[in-house]
Amino acid sequence: MSRESKKEKAERLYAFLLMFYPQGYRYAFGSQMLQTFRDHYTDVVESGQQAEGRFWFGVVSDEARGILREQCAVLKESTNMKTPGLGKASSLGLCLV
Repeated sequence: MSRESKKEKAERLYAFLLMFYPQGYRYAFGSQMLQTFRDHYTDVVESGQQAEGRFWFGVVSDEARGILREQCAVLKESTNMKTPGLGKASSLGLCLV
């Protein structure tokens, strides 16, 4: 696989990960996050500073934490606007961990 097609595939995969962030967060920060990813990929993977597998492990673990944090923030915000029911209370418990 050529270097350019690997980079394009990496960008598409990262863009897919961004879809798990809340819509408002993606709207506010999605393009900046994608550009940061491009720069980081070029600096680390294409320059040979880090193996691709290790790079992706770091990216996926960071994004998983970020996605959970932002989804919990949205859930907490919506819970504060309404009277919490049992379903929301149990969902909110996951965010407190």
